[in-house]
Amino acid sequence: MAEPLPPPVRVLLPDGQAMTGYLRAQHQTPSGWLLLVGLPSWRNVGTQGEGVEPGEYRVLLTTGQVSPIEGVDYSGVEVHRLPAAPSAAPSPRWAWSVQRLRRPDGRPAGTVVHEYGCEDSPGGAHELNLDQALAALEREGARACKECAAAEVLGRFLPSS
Repeated sequence: MAEPLPPPVRVLLPDGQAMTGYLRAQHQTPSGWLLLVGLPSWRNVGTQGEGVEPGEYRVLLTTGQVSPIEGVDYSGVEVHRLPAAPSAAPSPRWAWSVQRLRRPDGRPAGTVVHEYGCEDSPGGAHELNLDQALAALEREGARACKECAAAEVLGRFLPSS
């Protein structure tokens, strides 16, 4: 007994003609979906080409070359999805921010360097890299926050007094 045919689809040929093919599988790729379509054809049989019989040419086509036929159920077609990408652990990247302190009369009172994201860090502050954070600590009146990792981490890079 012959196996049942997969659901039909319309296939657009390079010369603009359309024909009916059979959707065998769907393959997800990094750039989109490819559809494995069987196109009915004839093939020779025998070593000397003594005859012909129905055959099928299978080809991977893009979704732009294949269209569904209204009313056809495609739910039984094999779907091959890409494996889920492993979630990469975030790289340990340090970022810093500077809080500018003011006296009650509005005059500058120094700065505090925080680990970016510290609860005491000013919201929306400019993100600094390690060199910028160390330069900020060298300014007069600057200190590293003791509530976050700033004092411990940045202290390792500062000359001992």
